[in-house]
Amino acid sequence: MKLSDLQRCRVVDEAGERIGHLFDVACELRTHDEPPAVTTLLVGRAGLARRLGIGRGRAEEVPAGDVVEIRDREVVVRRRH
Repeated sequence: MKLSDLQRCRVVDEAGERIGHLFDVACELRTHDEPPAVTTLLVGRAGLARRLGIGRGRAEEVPAGDVVEIRDREVVVRRRH
């Protein structure tokens, strides 16, 4: 799977409640021998605006560690309260 495969996927919590769509990810650079590690999913319209460089709105930021499952154009995450 490529990161680009996840673009515009629905993001839902474990109960199936919609959080938004995935528009971008934040990564952490590692050594030159290792690929970057995804740290955060940027979800929702503000995530799209940040990706396009046209806004600085507050995107829903979901830690990559909260991803439970990726299935059929949908990313399932643990909902933080």
